[in-house]
Amino acid sequence: MPGRPPTWTRDELILALDLYLSCGRKVLETTSPETIKLVVVINRLRFDDQPASVQPRRTPGSVKAKLANLRALDPSTESTGWGNGSRLDLEVWNQFADRPDALAHAASVIRARSNDP
Repeated sequence: MPGRPPTWTRDELILALDLYLSCGRKVLETTSPETIKLVVVINRLRFDDQPASVQPRRTPGSVKAKLANLRALDPSTESTGWGNGSRLDLEVWNQFADRPDALAHAASVIRARSNDP
């Protein structure tokens, strides 16, 4: 039986927040190209140096859930999101949600480490 997925890292949350804000503050479906691309980038960052069997990978479902957690923090929407976010979700939200240029820069630096174009 698989264990719990790994805790989201700060870098992963920055990428998720960047996606959430850039897609119009929506919770994207698991099949959306943007969701799939983020899964690939995150997994490349987390596990490039480890075999797939060593650690669980992020899934499109986990990205969708994280976007819903971020939506719960968003005062600009009437939707409540899922509300299962972490303290780190709130920290990243507070640091970057009102600073889109800083968020875009941080996300681009993180993506560059994953060799994402």
